[in-house]
Amino acid sequence: MVNAEGLRFVHPETKEVIVTHPYPDVSSFRFSAEQITLKLGGLVQRAQINVRGQTDRGQEICHIMGFYIAAQNSGGR
Repeated sequence: MVNAEGLRFVHPETKEVIVTHPYPDVSSFRFSAEQITLKLGGLVQRAQINVRGQTDRGQEICHIMGFYIAAQNSGGR
């Protein structure tokens, strides 16, 4: 789930929130035709968590994340 506060990973069946990451935790993100790849954590590679997810909506998710990150970096919400 993507919203103004950050990313929420939910269990696909129960819809229970498993973990939440605010946007400052996102080091990088990209998408391909069938998946999205996120790097979460510090800039030191050993401290990063790599997350890959299957989705055909990677472009939309990355666009929304980019919008929220830009808004936070400019001081707006």
